[in-house]
Amino acid sequence: MLAVTDLISYLYCPRKLYLQKVLRIKPALKDSILKGTIKHKVFEKFSEKEQELIRSIKPDSNLEEIKITYQKNYSTILLNLIQTYKPDLKKLKIKPGQLFQSSIPIYVKESELRSSAIFNLIKEKQVYGEELYKNIPKYITEVKIESLKLGLRGIIDKIEINDNAHIPIELKSGNIPEYGVWPSHQIQITSYIMLMQTQFQNVDHGFIHYIDRNVKRKIVINDILQNEVIELREKTLETLNSPELPPKLTNLSKCMSCQFKEKCHPNLQLHV
Repeated sequence: MLAVTDLISYLYCPRKLYLQKVLRIKPALKDSILKGTIKHKVFEKFSEKEQELIRSIKPDSNLEEIKITYQKNYSTILLNLIQTYKPDLKKLKIKPGQLFQSSIPIYVKESELRSSAIFNLIKEKQVYGEELYKNIPKYITEVKIESLKLGLRGIIDKIEINDNAHIPIELKSGNIPEYGVWPSHQIQITSYIMLMQTQFQNVDHGFIHYIDRNVKRKIVINDILQNEVIELREKTLETLNSPELPPKLTNLSKCMSCQFKEKCHPNLQLHV
């Protein structure tokens, strides 16, 4: 059974997939991936804590107090994760203080949006504690899901549960396209929608959440996208089952930021 991330790796570079999955070569540590991992985990850990936070909001709490509470929680989680990854940050010469300062605006903005939504709900329905929690959309994070029929498995970053509807949300850091989503992100969220359709009803769309800009882009599933996933699955399987290493890419722009560039181009001067 293939992981959805295997499809994405193939889409980026079949040779990279083969080096990692067949030859079992460990990828080199990369600063953008490490920073993205930390950002991703902040949202994941905050989602786990938010239930407790919402239930603790008092009837006399104002918007500013709720926002400050959110910001403090995000800051604490970020600091703890930076401490956890401190050895890797040191290897990549990333200064923890600078990483905190460059990352925290993302969570300040998210705190403003989330606290405003909750405060408006409090004013509208006059609910607090457990009743308040019952009235907001629920999220479950890091959801493992697989389908023998599809031959795929994956871990979905977040699933929003709202009025019995289940909506997959994938968190991404880095650059954002002017319109829509990047092709690999479209394949990934489509795969997750297809997987969820094997277990839930009324799953026809999902979102890519570009966390650096706090922008969500909607993807609605259709036959064309589903066929693309199936075709990509077959090509990925063929590559993984082949006795031959796939050729190097001719487009070296991808190689410039690849974790395996030293394996493919040991004598080529490439800069990230």
